Amino acid sequence: MQHNMVLLGKYQIKYAQRAETGRYKMDLKKKTVLFLNVCIAFACLCVGILAYKNADDAFSAVYIGKVSDDARHLNLLLDKQYPGNWQIKDGRLYKGDMLMEDLTDGIDGIAGDDAITIFRGNMRVSTTIKQEGSRAVGTQAGDKVVEAVIGRGETLAVETDVLGVPYFTCYLPIVSESGERIGMFFVGAPSAPVIEVQHRFVRNMILTILVLVMIMGVLATGIITKQMMRILEVQKTLAAIASGDLSGRDIELKGNDEISKLGQDTNRMKKAMKAIMENIASSAEQVAGGAKNISDSSMVLSQGAAQQASSVEELSASIAEISSQTKSNAENAERANSITVVTRTNAEAGNDDMMRMLQAMEEINTSSDDISKIIKVIDEIAFQTNILALNAAVEAARAGQHGKGFAVVAEEVRNLAARSAKAAKETTELIENSIAKVDNGQASAHQAAEKLKTIVDNVTEVADLVESIAKASKEQSLAIEQINQGVLQVSQVVQANSATSEESASASEELSRQAELLSNEVRKFKI
Repeated sequence: MQHNMVLLGKYQIKYAQRAETGRYKMDLKKKTVLFLNVCIAFACLCVGILAYKNADDAFSAVYIGKVSDDARHLNLLLDKQYPGNWQIKDGRLYKGDMLMEDLTDGIDGIAGDDAITIFRGNMRVSTTIKQEGSRAVGTQAGDKVVEAVIGRGETLAVETDVLGVPYFTCYLPIVSESGERIGMFFVGAPSAPVIEVQHRFVRNMILTILVLVMIMGVLATGIITKQMMRILEVQKTLAAIASGDLSGRDIELKGNDEISKLGQDTNRMKKAMKAIMENIASSAEQVAGGAKNISDSSMVLSQGAAQQASSVEELSASIAEISSQTKSNAENAERANSITVVTRTNAEAGNDDMMRMLQAMEEINTSSDDISKIIKVIDEIAFQTNILALNAAVEAARAGQHGKGFAVVAEEVRNLAARSAKAAKETTELIENSIAKVDNGQASAHQAAEKLKTIVDNVTEVADLVESIAKASKEQSLAIEQINQGVLQVSQVVQANSATSEESASASEELSRQAELLSNEVRKFKI
């Protein structure tokens, strides 16, 4: 059964692969039916495998349970027929006083349809199982069985091979009076009849599954065909829409399932596309008209931009010339400012010298006054000396001959006093003349100092004005330079605008052409 279902699944998968590669041309309905049948077959295959396994396990469990019950029942019959404890005497197995080895008739009588074997240790000493026509006495049990039953004292009920033949078996430990496990009691039933029953069950199940698959396939094909007819109607409408025909009737599908909703959505899509195409047609006409207007405006703008570029170039040349002249004026003003600064410095130095000269003349005038005072003192001393000389002459005259020498001295002193007075008078006149001239020079110096101060103030004011002019010329030069840069930028912008206008005109022409193409494409739709 498993082999047949696997072959069926492989064939269906291979057929589906060929359909995918184009070796078999199938529409959606056939693909859907094939896919659904494959799914049904695969599901039935899985159910069959699970059912087979469960049936196999159930049969095995039932027969193993039956053999276990038979083992306990036959063990009780053996106890009734041969009472006594199990024991080994002289290396042989006894039950009570009965030797249990080679006990063929005794175990044949109670075995019935089952197979019975008595083990001493792990060796068969009595059995109903035959091997090549003779009883299989002297053969040994498997190590796993011996370990479980004799080693651990378990009752072992399993499906296993006994001398190459499959059996449902049950092994019971044989225990002596002292509690020692000295052998095993075996009851088994051949599993071949059970396997035959299983095969019949599986065949019937396969036939049932195949019938169910055929019935389900027919039902699925009918249901899918009905649904595919509805999908086909949607497909025809979509094909008409794809070819540009939006004038067809709406899809009429009853129900509220996915296919009905698909038909409703298709109707809404067709209506929306129809409205969109109408709007696109109207917009294409408007775009074409607007593109023409933009193209005309761009051409006018391009021509105006070219004229502006020419005017800006002339203005830029004029500003460049003005900038050069302004820069030269700024440099001349800077040099004049430097000369004015030097002149102001010299004038201030001359004014300082004049002030020092005035101070010196004042000091000379002061010294002349002091000398005049000293000369007056000398004149007074000469006057007093003259008086004293007169007095001395008078006294010498009175003295007569004795006062002659003194009179001569007095005369000389008087002459000296007279000359001193005369010299003092002349010196006084010279000093007064010098003082008068110094006063006149001081007055002239004061006038010259005031005029020089006025010159210094005027030179300072002129220097400030020249400095202001130099700064203004420099700022004007910078401003004109910035204006020149601005004009250059304006020139660049005008040139860019001119190029942009030309590009806009070209783009407008292209837009107009594309609008015409769009209108042609829209006219392909049947609205």
